[in-house]
Amino acid sequence: MESLGKPSLHDRLGCAPDLDLFGRLYVPSERHTALPDVEDEHGVTRIEIRGVVVRFVQDDDSVYMTVEGTLSETVCESVAVELKDKLSELECTPYRMVRLA
Repeated sequence: MESLGKPSLHDRLGCAPDLDLFGRLYVPSERHTALPDVEDEHGVTRIEIRGVVVRFVQDDDSVYMTVEGTLSETVCESVAVELKDKLSELECTPYRMVRLA
């Protein structure tokens, strides 16, 4: 299917992405509170889980998740895997996680 002579998003990705996932990328199933955006800060989303800030920074080809305090390994892994799975589904391509520290 083409639109205005250009391939559709489905054709380019090879599947029909769930665009509703875009609005839920940084909304984990883990109980959390969304924190307000910081003025003039782009590509950064913060949430709070169990009193700890979790910061997501998105650039052109990566998303960095930083836990600004101490959360259990289980909670961190759960939030990271859920985000990876959402990104993979949204972009119809496998994402991988790389632990930096």
